[in-house]
Amino acid sequence: INKPSREGWYLEELGNTVHFDPVIGYKITPTPSNTLRISNNAVEYTGIFKGNNQGFQDRDDFFPERHDTHALRIAIVGDSFSTAQFMEINWPDKVEDIARSQPESPPLQLLSFSLYSGGLVNWRNIVTQVLDKEHYQIDALVFPVFANDLFRPFMIFEARNQTKLLIGNAGWEPEKLPATL
Repeated sequence: INKPSREGWYLEELGNTVHFDPVIGYKITPTPSNTLRISNNAVEYTGIFKGNNQGFQDRDDFFPERHDTHALRIAIVGDSFSTAQFMEINWPDKVEDIARSQPESPPLQLLSFSLYSGGLVNWRNIVTQVLDKEHYQIDALVFPVFANDLFRPFMIFEARNQTKLLIGNAGWEPEKLPATL
């Protein structure tokens, strides 16, 4: 018996959570959205999309200015392996927790500018149009790269007024990226 395929991504509060952004591709609001990913008719993962004040999947809000002058401040610009909405805690938050548990360790702040499906063009915009333009005070920049991230064009997501998450790409050339949805 052939079962109907149930492939895809299912999100609650979809339209309240994922919004197109012309600079980075999309932002995630603080409104949590439970997610379910089905592949090959089986649940691949469940998780939560929930953004911080900057629209990224980081449990902590952050700002361009350094508030703790002693903290090592590192910007993480990655993909789903850094956002890890499919895990209880992503690796940047886990690393911060480990550092906090070590009394001799200096304060550490990892600012996750990672995007699910993010790649080279999204990252270029994050570095040039967010980190540089907004004068983020950071000590280091880390790109945790996975296989095909360097070959991804500008990825965009949108969910407002939709029944499904719209996912697309808009090419490679900065001057041809969409200004509006």
